[in-house]
Amino acid sequence: MAGLALTGLAVLAAVGLGAVLPAYEDPHRDGHDGDVRLSACRVDAATRWPSAVLVVTNRSSKPSDYHISVEFLAPGGLRLDEAHVFLTRVAPGQQARDTAQSLTQVDRPVTCRVTDVFRTASP
Repeated sequence: MAGLALTGLAVLAAVGLGAVLPAYEDPHRDGHDGDVRLSACRVDAATRWPSAVLVVTNRSSKPSDYHISVEFLAPGGLRLDEAHVFLTRVAPGQQARDTAQSLTQVDRPVTCRVTDVFRTASP
């Protein structure tokens, strides 16, 4: 009975520790001539899903559409997952904010990294 209680406490402790995972930002995170900036990298305490908050500033002279890819890396560089953000008709000089959200649960710290930014003129 005492072994079962200790096992239960160990599981609760592991779940509690897993819910407070740190996340780190990659210092090389800007994309498409500085249009995209990673402003936050987190792991949600309840779902354990990593996410990256992106701030996009359209530095072109025309309304633009953006497709942004973000990857989530474990310590040592193992790629855990990726996520994508699509923004449409961002006006010249306008800022937009969006979150790239992974649905893969992680049990370790992550680093978020913008891997691709595709900017095209809006139709």
